[in-house]
Amino acid sequence: MKKILTFALLSFTTLFAKEYMAQIKTYEMYEIKSQTSGIINIVNKNLESKYIKNKELLIKIDSKDEEIDLQKNRNSYEIQKEIVKIKEQNYKAKKRISQLSLYDKNNEKLSFLEAKKELSNLGQTVKKLENEISKKTFVIKNRYIDKIFVDKGEYVNIGDKLFNSYDITKLKISLFLSQEEIKNIDSKALYIENKKSYFKVDKIHKIKDENKISRYKVEFIKDNTKEENYFFDKVVKVELK
Repeated sequence: MKKILTFALLSFTTLFAKEYMAQIKTYEMYEIKSQTSGIINIVNKNLESKYIKNKELLIKIDSKDEEIDLQKNRNSYEIQKEIVKIKEQNYKAKKRISQLSLYDKNNEKLSFLEAKKELSNLGQTVKKLENEISKKTFVIKNRYIDKIFVDKGEYVNIGDKLFNSYDITKLKISLFLSQEEIKNIDSKALYIENKKSYFKVDKIHKIKDENKISRYKVEFIKDNTKEENYFFDKVVKVELK
């Protein structure tokens, strides 16, 4: 009798499980804008509308001037390192000479410290130039490239849109649920078109949605096993039971 009652309750719950219409979305979308200005040297338009699994160069903004400055400052940095080494040796040697005046010893110390300061400044310049160059090169991996907005030879300014990319390694479905529906949600399975899926709860927003003011947004995710040929934004029937 107990088994029959349990079965009846489960059947009743399944029968009246609430249905939703939802879209299967990409896990994350990235709108990439230029952080610097310059002329576009390379644009790999062949990568548009493709999933890029391995590293590929997508866009490169001209960085010739920065690369020349970088090489010059790297050379200066290596020379300055030798200067600092010699000045340090001189300072330590003169520091041990008792006949040498304190004035001369302090001058030697100041010379050594000035050389160290110059070395630090050159190091910062090298890092700054490396950072500037990195902002002009866009290498893509594990991303779907939707749209490229620039062409070769075009001049871009800071803030200009370069391309849109998507993280499609996971799939996402968002539902807007009442507080009551969220209770014990971890014990429920997400069914898509009447089939149990592998989607799991990723985020439960504790602030009610601005548009659906009586609901809370709940996001479900699962690994995507079809990165190269999956079509997104498909509308599906979803149930929680």
